[in-house]
Amino acid sequence: MLYLWMPEGDGPWRWCNDAGARQGLWQTAENWEALLSQTELETATQACVFFPTAAALQGEYRLSRQQVRQLGAGGIRFLLEDFATVAVEQLEVRSFHQLPDQLFVLAVPVSVRDGWLNALGLGRWRIDALLPDFLLLPQPDPAMPSLYCSTQQQLLRQGSYSGMAIDDPQLALPRLKHVTAMQLIGQPDEHWQAALDHADIRVVPVADPCRPPPMPQRHPFNLVSAKPVAAFQGYWKAVALVMLTLFASRVLYDGLSGYRYQQVAQTVRKQAEQQYRMWFPGERITANLRRQVEGHRQVAPQTDPVALKLIARIGPLLGQSTLIKLTQLNFTGQALELTLDADNLAALEQFKSQLVTQGLQAQLGTVSPAGQRVNGLIRINAL
Repeated sequence: MLYLWMPEGDGPWRWCNDAGARQGLWQTAENWEALLSQTELETATQACVFFPTAAALQGEYRLSRQQVRQLGAGGIRFLLEDFATVAVEQLEVRSFHQLPDQLFVLAVPVSVRDGWLNALGLGRWRIDALLPDFLLLPQPDPAMPSLYCSTQQQLLRQGSYSGMAIDDPQLALPRLKHVTAMQLIGQPDEHWQAALDHADIRVVPVADPCRPPPMPQRHPFNLVSAKPVAAFQGYWKAVALVMLTLFASRVLYDGLSGYRYQQVAQTVRKQAEQQYRMWFPGERITANLRRQVEGHRQVAPQTDPVALKLIARIGPLLGQSTLIKLTQLNFTGQALELTLDADNLAALEQFKSQLVTQGLQAQLGTVSPAGQRVNGLIRINAL
């Protein structure tokens, strides 16, 4: 990866490759054309750009994680409303919440961010990160901020996610009342040294150079990342979850419905077999129960409904009797004839009386002996 340090105004660019970044060795290019020329032989196709911190709007707030969640992306944006020179809707905003209750916010006008990316797009690299340049300073001690001084700019890094560009030290340093010491990178001029002495701030020179942060693409302040559409990503994730839940529910419903219908079919089948055994107890039931029933009844197609109504009325009576068995059904159109096998004649007469009690016109016909049992014919008028 190539690291580019954008200047303030018309100052020179600075750049380094991965090897130079590890040592903090920056090369200088007087202008954009010189930068393209000097990096022509570099093989890196990705670039991380550090823009001037002075161009960013920053804020630090005391908010719990629950409060941050309640604010949402839109609410966090409006925290900067009193300080922004443009409408908050025109800001590219990034934020990071540090436990327990610190919220760091950084914003740049969308037009400024897009102008940078359009200009950098003229280069031969893909811009993977766009970060404020105070992140180049060493990680400061909580009680000792990092100060960078050069002829181009002066940067102060107060914490992991907070920093500022200082134009006038006479105005800025007295406001840092809690600061009694700073670690200094570079050499301050006489103006800066006088301001430090006046603010009674002890300076500790350090040799630690300016280095890029690790994995800049994943930094929460990266203005090239997809964080602005995070809310929409969360929305689509929620939609996908709802759709998946509905699909799973439908599959489960269909599965349960199929199981329920199968149970109903089995129940109906058992009831039909039970009824068939009541009518024809001596027969074995095959897979095609409907064909067996049709084989027992000799009914004309046009009179099937009448015969079936009669059968439905006498079926329960046949099922209740243990002395008689139905062996044959015959419907002539005028009457339903039942051929019955009974223990004795009295059983047949009793069954006929039960039919009459049910309101049917039943008559006992021919009765013939069959061993120790009897066969009889009972005719039930259909009219």
